[in-house]
Amino acid sequence: MGADQDSTGTVLNAGIKHKKLFFGFQGRDVAGNREVPTESWVNLTYAYDAVLRKTFLYLNGVLDKTANQEPYIGPLETIGDAPSLQHGRYSMDEIAITQSCLSPELVALLVQDGFDSLRKGEYSSAWRSYAGTARELEATTEAPEGSKLSLTIESGDKNGNVLSSTTLDLTTGTKRYPVRELKTGDQVRIRVQVVAARNGQSPVLRSVGLSGTNASVRWSTPSDWSTGKADKSVMVNDAAP
Repeated sequence: MGADQDSTGTVLNAGIKHKKLFFGFQGRDVAGNREVPTESWVNLTYAYDAVLRKTFLYLNGVLDKTANQEPYIGPLETIGDAPSLQHGRYSMDEIAITQSCLSPELVALLVQDGFDSLRKGEYSSAWRSYAGTARELEATTEAPEGSKLSLTIESGDKNGNVLSSTTLDLTTGTKRYPVRELKTGDQVRIRVQVVAARNGQSPVLRSVGLSGTNASVRWSTPSDWSTGKADKSVMVNDAAP
């Protein structure tokens, strides 16, 4: 893949050169270490971190080369061709381009389970004190068509052992959902499951409030969300939904 010159005279090339992975910005080039196998399907991943100004080349999910590289400021114009690379005959399948730099964990997940695995994510909050009986959940969400957002409420004892749970499917807007069959414990937490739409649009959970007999708890501020943990995914960031 690649692009012709941008406003700075830089050309984008990503592909194979001299039998090895190649990622270049016209003179600011990075070449891989290992030869790319032929006569079989292989996964080639090119990742660029604009903050670190580093390039990472992966062959079948294994890091092949990393190097410092000044950024390319321009578009991606073509897939299946590059301005200065001559690949010969080849086939391409399951092409994915992301706006963020994939971590090694996400590259491994991509190779093992395919791109659809990166469309999913999960967030788990920290335990919060809650000694009452939960009756209602209020949530503010944005769920694009084709995406899915579900939330599981768990009650637990003082040691963090789960006593019971219930799962709700959330829809767009600020809405209230009845909470049933959740045993009273000493604390509660939420687990959020996110599935992005096929076009890449991800649902967003803005706030959650749980209320009931003699108790209420809410997640809405950055400090509320930051105490939890998000699984690695291109659809869920590292700190919060």
